[in-house]
Amino acid sequence: QSDAESRRECDVEAVRAQASATAGHAPPALARRATSRKHAEHDNRPKHGVTPTTNCRVHFKTFCLCGWCCGQSDSNAAATSRDSSDSDRALATQPQPAPSCALLAVSRAPMPKAPSRGSEAAVAASELKENAPGAVRPTTPHNLTSSSDNSEAEAAKTERHRDNVAKEILSTERTYVEQLHVCIEGFLRPLRQKPDVLAFDKVDRLFSNIEAIYQVNLILLGDLEERMKTWSPTQTLGDIFLKMVPFLRMYSIYTANYEASGTLYEELLERGGAFADFAACVSASNLKCKGALLNSFLILPVQRIPRYKLLLEDMLNHTVPSHSDHKLLEEALVTIKAVANEINEAIKDQEKRKNLLAIQRRIGQQLPFNLVEPHRSFVREGELWKVCRKTKKRRYFFLFTDLLLYGEETSTGFKHHLHIGMQTLHVSDLPDSDGLKNSFAIESSRKSFVVIADAPEGKSGWLTDISKRIEEFIINKNSFHTNRTGTATPTFQAPVWQTDGEVVKCNICSDEFSLINRRHHCRLCGLVVCHTCSSQQIYIAALQEKLRVCAHCYSQQQGAQAATPSSRLRRCQSATTATHCIITRTREIRKAGDGCV
Repeated sequence: QSDAESRRECDVEAVRAQASATAGHAPPALARRATSRKHAEHDNRPKHGVTPTTNCRVHFKTFCLCGWCCGQSDSNAAATSRDSSDSDRALATQPQPAPSCALLAVSRAPMPKAPSRGSEAAVAASELKENAPGAVRPTTPHNLTSSSDNSEAEAAKTERHRDNVAKEILSTERTYVEQLHVCIEGFLRPLRQKPDVLAFDKVDRLFSNIEAIYQVNLILLGDLEERMKTWSPTQTLGDIFLKMVPFLRMYSIYTANYEASGTLYEELLERGGAFADFAACVSASNLKCKGALLNSFLILPVQRIPRYKLLLEDMLNHTVPSHSDHKLLEEALVTIKAVANEINEAIKDQEKRKNLLAIQRRIGQQLPFNLVEPHRSFVREGELWKVCRKTKKRRYFFLFTDLLLYGEETSTGFKHHLHIGMQTLHVSDLPDSDGLKNSFAIESSRKSFVVIADAPEGKSGWLTDISKRIEEFIINKNSFHTNRTGTATPTFQAPVWQTDGEVVKCNICSDEFSLINRRHHCRLCGLVVCHTCSSQQIYIAALQEKLRVCAHCYSQQQGAQAATPSSRLRRCQSATTATHCIITRTREIRKAGDGCV
């Protein structure tokens, strides 16, 4: 009986530990350790071959109450069940003690019901639906409080960012003014006291108006420091910049001179001498320079205005529209952008002048005019094949906003051939043929010719750029000459010459060309004629000179009646009767051996 009571106590504790573990009151590992310890104590006593078992409502298996046999095989479960039945019959014949209250409580406690797979899927689907983007959640006091807290947190974050930007404006301005002070005290003023190191005019070219800029930013720094002493969320900064913006326009003067200053600085360093030694000594010995060279100080004013623009934009983006500083920052930002645009334009103009100077040095002294002009800027350059009277030749072209220039590269440098102004320039596309591909015509009052590009992209690029420059010139200036009556007459256009290889005889008299009967081009129609048919000259007012023309064009200019040509290449073949008589008489004289015509 004591043996049976001991087993029952062990079983009661095992059931209690297992129930607590299943309900979540104790970890299963602790329950298993406690049960194992009780069974170990029980195993030291004589066994009756009986192991208490029960059915697991979670795993739906028969397992030992010790918790170690959960999930055992069906054969073991059946054997255990038979042993349990035999043990129950054996114990039934013996008097049983009353069950303890703890055992009754454990045995009557409801086992937790395992969730079914269907219910788990339903719960998961419900959670996904509630957490889906755009899902409408019921408005509850908790939600209202949460959204209010979020808006307050966002407003506080924006205010902190605005404060940080204001502090950054002050700190960067203080650093900038200190660096300007080092540049002036360390380099500028000592150089003014040493004219043997650098002449006074070169000192002014090198530093420009940096002292005036320093004075302006010194005032700006004082205003910023005074405002930041009493800084609060209601304070403003836009009014300070609005007051200083008119004075910031002097940055345009400095920026326009910056390129020349940089060029002078590089030349002085390359030349060496006293200035190079002075600049290196100041950079190395002056502790405030921290080893920085002079050019690193000279570029600071160029970079400052774009920095103002970025800082004010950042501060405006983190200032609520209802704030008193919002409108002030908007106005200050507009003016700062205007100053920045002026500086950018000055930089672009300086780059244009730099390119023009480089091209002029490259061409040399071959140009009959000054290439560097305020209204002129470089557009593009490249090589094209020019169709000449006998063959195609490689020529190098430069396109500017107001003229087209071309020449050839020689061993001694660039040789200038011709420059054409936009007031008389005209370009036209030519269809591809067997002999000419990627070609277009360039016509002007001085000369007209056909050029060939190496690729279709090059042809389209040149046509587009030249046409655009012509349109811009027409908008700015009228490309027509106006006479006294007020009617507009187009300017003279030189013809595209017919190449020598296209014809073997004169287009008017049909005489074959030879070493004696040579080819000549009419300056009005461009056709190839012989000497006899082009012995006349007329005065062309647009060019202000007399030029050789064919007999047909001469007759037209003199008012003789001429037939309208059906084709440009054949228009001179239908000459008037008077012209034909002149030609016939000329042939007779030449055949008779008379040397004069």
